[in-house]
Amino acid sequence: MEPLQYYASGEQLDRLCQKFGGQLELLDRTQKLQLRTILTYFVLGREMMGGEYSINDALVDSLQHLFVEDPLIEECLEILQGITVQNAESLQIALVNQCTHGNARLKTATETMTDELMQHGISAELAKTAAYILVKVDNSSSGRSPAQQEIIDQVHSILTGVKQHGLPKT
Repeated sequence: MEPLQYYASGEQLDRLCQKFGGQLELLDRTQKLQLRTILTYFVLGREMMGGEYSINDALVDSLQHLFVEDPLIEECLEILQGITVQNAESLQIALVNQCTHGNARLKTATETMTDELMQHGISAELAKTAAYILVKVDNSSSGRSPAQQEIIDQVHSILTGVKQHGLPKT
């Protein structure tokens, strides 16, 4: 994934990257979606109301029930004071790419399952393998192989604290 400066440059964008990382990796998906929405209002507001329309005006105009106060978004907007329409549109493109392909994209079912297993004490490698089996293999017509069943049994024993050889096959 390209850094933000690939799409645009300018004082505000440079400061934004210094504060939140070259790909704004310190912002999560929801924060990036909110920022995209505010930037859309900003670009539309400038188009319809002229150069006096500010990023703060865009924030006020975009406030809806889905938005929650977020200090990081407020800090982003503080940094973006005075941004040009061209840089706002370039930032939107970068955020869209991050939300569809980059560090803020929606996780796959396998990735979500992997994360959940890891939160329950399963090692990353075992969690990834088990998640693949549980999401992909179990949803196919081929069914689990004996080796795949052993992996699931191992995960089950870790999660339940039962010795592996005492588990019935599922």
